[in-house]
Amino acid sequence: MNHSNIVGICVARLQDTASELIQVLCNDLKEAGFCSLIIQSFSDLGGKDAFDQGERNLFQLIPFHKLSALLLFSETIKDDTINEMLIRRASEAGIPVISMQRPMEGCHLISYDTLTPFRALTDHIFTDHGCKRVAFMAGFNGNPDSEARLEIYRQALAERNIPYEEELVQYGDFWESPTIAATERLLSYNQGKPPIEAIICANDTMAMTVANELNKQGLNVPKDILLTGCDGIAAEEYFIPRLSTAACDYNAISSGVLHLLMKLKENPQLPLQGLSIPYGLRISQSCGCRPVGNPNAGEMLMTLSMQLNSLRAFRKELHNTTVRLLDEDVTPDSLPYDVMQSGWGLARYQTSLVLFRNTMDGLGIFPKEGETGKNAYEFCCWGSDDFVPDYEPFSPKELLPHLETMYDVIPSKAIMVTLLHEQTSVFGYFVTGFEPNGGDYSFDTLDYGRLLDYQMSLAHVLGTLMHRRSLVAVNSELERLYVHDSMTGLFNRRGFFQRLNYLISQAEKDSHLFIAAIDMDGLKYINDTFGHGEGDIAIIAIAKLIMEIAPEDSAIARFGGDEFMIAMLFPTDQKGYPEQFRITMEKALERMNQEMQKPYSIGASCGIEYCAYNDDTDIDQLMKSADNKLYVDKARHKCLRSSKRKP
Repeated sequence: MNHSNIVGICVARLQDTASELIQVLCNDLKEAGFCSLIIQSFSDLGGKDAFDQGERNLFQLIPFHKLSALLLFSETIKDDTINEMLIRRASEAGIPVISMQRPMEGCHLISYDTLTPFRALTDHIFTDHGCKRVAFMAGFNGNPDSEARLEIYRQALAERNIPYEEELVQYGDFWESPTIAATERLLSYNQGKPPIEAIICANDTMAMTVANELNKQGLNVPKDILLTGCDGIAAEEYFIPRLSTAACDYNAISSGVLHLLMKLKENPQLPLQGLSIPYGLRISQSCGCRPVGNPNAGEMLMTLSMQLNSLRAFRKELHNTTVRLLDEDVTPDSLPYDVMQSGWGLARYQTSLVLFRNTMDGLGIFPKEGETGKNAYEFCCWGSDDFVPDYEPFSPKELLPHLETMYDVIPSKAIMVTLLHEQTSVFGYFVTGFEPNGGDYSFDTLDYGRLLDYQMSLAHVLGTLMHRRSLVAVNSELERLYVHDSMTGLFNRRGFFQRLNYLISQAEKDSHLFIAAIDMDGLKYINDTFGHGEGDIAIIAIAKLIMEIAPEDSAIARFGGDEFMIAMLFPTDQKGYPEQFRITMEKALERMNQEMQKPYSIGASCGIEYCAYNDDTDIDQLMKSADNKLYVDKARHKCLRSSKRKP
């Protein structure tokens, strides 16, 4: 398969809107030598919530340069800015766009003719059944589809010289709750009048609701009242009586799409074409043309019960999986393998999980650096061959480095792309083999509701792991700031005592304690003469010097201003060290002043205490003693400076 044979299919809420049609279409495309690339949003994008905002990012992933045509289910995508963006980008890439059902500027059109079969269904009620008193359950007032179907009802009345009664037309808004209220109004109005013989409904959902409400009032469909619907929704399959309705003819629509694709393959510059495919008329039980009979309701209930129990088991295991993935034992190295084991209850099709660079970084995984734009990484792959790739960077515009190869191992020649995100935080995307099923659920078929649950849970896991790692880093920094001096990086007073207590806890029995109190000489002169900025430079220079000359693993702190403290426990007696430290500090100060070449000299005074340490050692007293010796040393330095200034 080469890229010239890949047909892009953009659709929203596939599980609710077009799953059966997409299945038929993908199969027919395969038979005709095409591959399918389905870009599926779990939202219709009509809302403004954070989930919808996140889902919008999905359509930025479409590799137009790999497509031969784009099939746009524009009616399912309720955000026209997305539809317009897709059409514009396809045009820029020289890719023809076929809009399904809805006319869009610059697109070829495959439209569904629902009015012709609806008119036939209406005529069937009036002509074949001879009904004269017929009610109509409309959708939203002003909705184009509903108004067109209402007009057919009006025309049928006029053609037969039957008076139009406004109260026989009620608005059920295409949904259950308003239809219940509308049915009550209809029955209330008709009390004391000739019985209603039939009710024509603008869609199947309202028809099934009307039948249930009539049954509550002791009226049987079709024995007492005939009933029709429209649109042939999947739920109608489980309804008794089966509806007489107008249903989407998937085979006819798929044939129409293929016919147009073949023409476009021969001539990509083909002038815009339009093709109207009629719905199929399905006369069934609700109008009395077929006997209701005794359907095996027990088998239906058993099937639904098994599906429900299976869904409960899936969600229970999904919860357990989520908990396992959030366990403290999960590491960046083990995470890909844990994710590959997390899809219990999902069909195990060939799947690649791709994560973006910022997601990998957030999880503590640092893969190879890529060129500009190469910020996507295949995180793990499972299906026929589970493995963790080597995290080679690639551009998300390619979807996968081996997209064409993936088609070779997928029997349906169809791939579906879905976005992995939590609200507006986008982590990556799934590239999954799309295997059309026969309509019956099993563990070998893809359930879109389960897929959404799984991806939302996995996104929550990744978001939580990233947030947890970020919190650890933030808490670590806060802890560092809590015990460290922000200017010098040394411990502050609090950190000093924490460190000293730790050193004491690790000290051996015959340890010796070294404490040095250090204070800068002449800081006020530097601040007053050269400014506080130079004073800060001097403080930082002294801090750096102290860190260089202090014993390894000692506690070093800036107690405030220009005051510093050092503490260290030696495992053996180092009685010569205090004097050695003083000499080392003086030489280091001299060297530092020579290197810095400042117009001032940085000096420091030091007081030292050194003794054997035991449990009775009074550290506070030793620190005070060191501090006192410090001021003695400071006085000595002052005298020396004074003597140098005398003639």
